[in-house]
Amino acid sequence: MYTDFYKFSQIEFIIFGDRLSSAILIYRSVKKEIAALEDTISGQKLSSSDLFKGWSAEHDIGIDENLATVQTSYTISIGSATVTAVAALEGLLIDLIPDGIEAPEGLHQLMEHFLKRHQVAASKKRAIHKKLRKVSDRRNQFAHAVTGSYFSTNESIQDMFTEEALEDTLYIVATLGLEMEGMEFQHSSSA
Repeated sequence: MYTDFYKFSQIEFIIFGDRLSSAILIYRSVKKEIAALEDTISGQKLSSSDLFKGWSAEHDIGIDENLATVQTSYTISIGSATVTAVAALEGLLIDLIPDGIEAPEGLHQLMEHFLKRHQVAASKKRAIHKKLRKVSDRRNQFAHAVTGSYFSTNESIQDMFTEEALEDTLYIVATLGLEMEGMEFQHSSSA
């Protein structure tokens, strides 16, 4: 759905679509490779138990550590795809700022600038900002999780790095892009 979800016509939106599709392609490729790697490593545990008589527990610990690293890589790939998708949206907002106008800093300020320029009603603004807050919180949580403590027990952070959370993020970013294109089209038609 996301790699070819819509044919944008304006160059800024085409670039946004390409960036979002790239994030999805990278995530799906990593997911496939990680699944194959997990199978290979798990197979080593089963096939080598007779080879390491007397050392099988130590051997299994090493394999378990390798599996943990692979699983961490999967989590990082979800976070990376999240960051890339939100960055695609932020890049779109920057690209849509008219020449000669200084771009505000930060995702929320960029969106607010876009919404004001397009004279979006307050109720629609609130709905867009709610979606934006959700995806930007996920992006920020990933950045803090990567630079934070490995021993963190905050389960709300772990819940953000699931396939379901990523799918939701990708969907929200895509729908925000579609909404923005509609606003941009109306704005240019009325100008």
